[in-house]
Amino acid sequence: GGLPQIVEDRVGGALFEAGNAADIAEKVIWLLGQDRETMGKAARQRVMEKWDVRLLTDRHLAVYEELLSRKKKAR
Repeated sequence: GGLPQIVEDRVGGALFEAGNAADIAEKVIWLLGQDRETMGKAARQRVMEKWDVRLLTDRHLAVYEELLSRKKKAR
């Protein structure tokens, strides 16, 4: 379970195999020994690097510009 695109396992959170009780238990035990503030900062940093609205907007604009460029060349 979890979102591997967003959560980096054992850095800003923990990912586990859905339905695998042993895996979940192991990750919970691991999480209990972690510093929440450090993990929170790491998770926030990852989100800002990969999912920042400005970054996503720039990526979308680049795709639109590429598609428009292809359309103009096809004419």
